[in-house]
Amino acid sequence: MRIKASKLIGLFLLLPSLIGCEKKEVENVIYTSFYPLFDFAKRVVGDSIEIRCLSPFGTEPHDFNPTARDVAKLIDSKALFINGLGFENWTSNLPKELSKKTYECSKGIKTIQIEGHDDPHVWLNPSNALVEMKNMCDFLISIDEGNASVFENNYTETRTDFEKLSKEIEELKPLTNGKHLVTSHAAFGYLADMLGMEQVYINGLSNEEEPTAKDVERIISTIKEYGVSTVFYEEMVNDEIAQRIASRTGAKCETLNPLETISEEEYKNGEDYFSVMRENLNKIKESVSND
Repeated sequence: MRIKASKLIGLFLLLPSLIGCEKKEVENVIYTSFYPLFDFAKRVVGDSIEIRCLSPFGTEPHDFNPTARDVAKLIDSKALFINGLGFENWTSNLPKELSKKTYECSKGIKTIQIEGHDDPHVWLNPSNALVEMKNMCDFLISIDEGNASVFENNYTETRTDFEKLSKEIEELKPLTNGKHLVTSHAAFGYLADMLGMEQVYINGLSNEEEPTAKDVERIISTIKEYGVSTVFYEEMVNDEIAQRIASRTGAKCETLNPLETISEEEYKNGEDYFSVMRENLNKIKESVSND
């Protein structure tokens, strides 16, 4: 979602007063655009650098646009990690001086195409998450060589956890292979691909594009034909259509988390990438067992 021109004018008029006339010393802070990158970056840097999430916990990152104060903080920081692949369209409106500090973490990942567009939800495959972390590690070394060994050691230590999760997904594949994963939003393509499942989505990559009546009938037909027991939806997305489809097919509705955000309470309670991914896997396992 792009910022309107009138908002941009106001934003840049405010920047001088927020940044100040004198050049500030760069803070030992790195910003990430949304939750999964925040999780990954914290694992790589440990305690050496403060990591902050630009989009607040519990908010829909697709709808996020930085304020003038956010931009001022970014200018004073060491770097901004973004996912890329069109997920953060607002980056095109940032001041040019931030371009050298902005790093796209999805570089080198082989993407899935959804309706002719790159699916940006690459982090739902743990192997892709590792690529994003390695990209972070390499970039951090380029701007902070003194902590190179810290970044490399942290990445190496956490790599095992991601590889273990990938193995758990592979072990689930004999049960899920050939099944259909019906979701409210086309966010689970990479996970479905790992599981050998076909993702059937109600909304495409954009939650703002509602399905046509023909699309809904096609999804209902698929659910009935293959005996799909569950229609998954996201807590942050309107579930009206998902509930309607479920009621017409006898399927139940259940939440599935695309890990675009978690609530502040969940974060304080120790929820993270791994706990949410495993909860997703348990729900998918239960659903295919009932198909």
